[in-house]
Amino acid sequence: MLGVEKPFLFEMAGKVAELMKEAYPELTDAAVRVAAVIRHEEQRYERTLAVALRKLDDFALSAEDDLWSSDLVQERRADGTVVLKSTPGHTPGHQSLLVHLPATGWIVLSGDAAHFKDNWDNKRVPSMNVDGAQTVASMKRLADIMAEKKAALWINHDKPQSETQRHSPQFYD
Repeated sequence: MLGVEKPFLFEMAGKVAELMKEAYPELTDAAVRVAAVIRHEEQRYERTLAVALRKLDDFALSAEDDLWSSDLVQERRADGTVVLKSTPGHTPGHQSLLVHLPATGWIVLSGDAAHFKDNWDNKRVPSMNVDGAQTVASMKRLADIMAEKKAALWINHDKPQSETQRHSPQFYD
């Protein structure tokens, strides 16, 4: 993707550990393990992305209307179980995913709409977000969707939440 043919982020773990050693001394001892975890995640992401791109291509070819008719795809439904939601703020084109699983129910995958539960609970906008007002509006939009669908919120970067969730090879259905 984007001309990158192999995992590369893992190669930065040692340099990041060195740069951040004063603030996070534990990174120095964990740099090799962190690099291995990042490499594994990059490889898993690469496989997931390949499947997703194939499915997107299949969907685009079968769509009756012009899939890319607007500058920014606001929402796209296949069978209603996966819905892309525009949630700008972190970046202008940021999107979150609303997914319905038969046994689990509705889930909002926040992406970077909220970085941590504390950001979500207190409507805090990270300093790196490009538009604070859009971030807060997107959080409200997601909260409204969650209320309507009785959906759970899964926050990508929230480690405490992630530790309570199933990870591959386990799954949700």
